[in-house]
Amino acid sequence: MTRQQFLQEFLYALEPLSPEERQQISDYYEELICDGLEQGLTEEEVLARFGSPQEEAARFRAENPSSPPPQEPSLYTPRGEIHTLDLSSQCAAVSLIPVESGPISISFAVNPQRDLVETSEEGGVWTFRHTLRRKRLRHFFGFGLSNLKIQVRVPRSFHGTLLIATSNATVTGEGLPALERLTIHSTNDTIRLNTVEASTCNLETSNASIRVQNYSGQTLHAKSSNGTLEGEIIRCYGHHWETSNAAIRLTDAQSLSLTAATSNGRITACACESRELNLVSSNASLVLDNIAGDQLTLCTSNGAITGTVRGNPQEYRIEGHTSNASCNLPSDSRPLQNTEANKLLSACTSNGKIHVDFV
Repeated sequence: MTRQQFLQEFLYALEPLSPEERQQISDYYEELICDGLEQGLTEEEVLARFGSPQEEAARFRAENPSSPPPQEPSLYTPRGEIHTLDLSSQCAAVSLIPVESGPISISFAVNPQRDLVETSEEGGVWTFRHTLRRKRLRHFFGFGLSNLKIQVRVPRSFHGTLLIATSNATVTGEGLPALERLTIHSTNDTIRLNTVEASTCNLETSNASIRVQNYSGQTLHAKSSNGTLEGEIIRCYGHHWETSNAAIRLTDAQSLSLTAATSNGRITACACESRELNLVSSNASLVLDNIAGDQLTLCTSNGAITGTVRGNPQEYRIEGHTSNASCNLPSDSRPLQNTEANKLLSACTSNGKIHVDFV
């Protein structure tokens, strides 16, 4: 039996499968077969280790049940007073919700055959660790893991630190009390926050988007790759947005410092005001709608810079430069519009037009 024949019969025995599950499982077994070949085994010897396709399918189903029996949620609480929750999980969606009173707590329906939970407390830090017992499960995002959900209940009286980390699963939070620090890290899935206050907020994921609405605090840092970033109604001293191969959209953001940087993605800033405002992209356009600031730096390549700036042009030193396209701002090669002005508007691109109006 060849590798292709084995995989075909094996996947047939696993039906029904979604296209995503079929591809993930096929890729995983291709990797296992390649590992055996690299160890010096022949393809026939590698396949013999699995047994028949039907036997391997039965074994796989037993180890990866698509619908594990429902479990009653367990409620975890710290033994003493804490100022920090350090939570990490594998493939479990995490939701942060406010509660009126009581201690901070975690609700999670544990499947003893699937989940391993460990907790500890030291120096006011409560650590919650969730891992999957079987390594193989980690290769199939959502195959038998759809009910993996962790709920963190945050009382109104808690103003400490939340450190949240998961993989291949979403993190959401809404209406949280004022926190000292909020750090969220995920991979391959989204982060969604609404109505959050924190002195410091750090959000990071990959191959997925981040969306923040109604944030207030001192600093906000949102970072992704291959995922869009969205911020709406942001009030803080400084915020930084960074991604690649995706767009950034900011609406109604007020701060002392704002930086948005991406590549191969459009940046849209609407009703944003900042003392220092920096928008940087490449191979995409910058779109401005009623922005304001003392130091406005707009830079891209192979894309246009268009839109409106709120204010009087006589208050700005204005520099505009492009190539192979039109520009309605004074260029670098000509005298600046107002050398005595305290404010700066600098717009630079290539192979794209610049058209910025003051309103």
